[in-house]
Amino acid sequence: MPTPSQSKNTPVSMSSTADIIAAVAGQSVYVYGGMLVGSAGVTLDIQDGTTSLAGVMSIIAGTPLYLHPYPDGQYLFKTAAGAALHAVQFGAGQISGYLRTFQG
Repeated sequence: MPTPSQSKNTPVSMSSTADIIAAVAGQSVYVYGGMLVGSAGVTLDIQDGTTSLAGVMSIIAGTPLYLHPYPDGQYLFKTAAGAALHAVQFGAGQISGYLRTFQG
């Protein structure tokens, strides 16, 4: 299993449903933390293809949503091998920030 020290900041900038990290055959995406902020009140569902990984999260306009890492270094969520890290956005507005990720 990868460790948080192997992860990197992956920029997030979206105004509609999008892949945050494209699928690569045989590789999983691990998310260790991050920060997202919306220009308007929106909701976001981070998915492994079409399966929700974190449940629908509400983002309040201008208020950062922090995804804090676990103290023991465990990832917050992980895609299945070969699946994209996908985000479904509900509501109009820009979502920006970053996720700490590792793909491998």
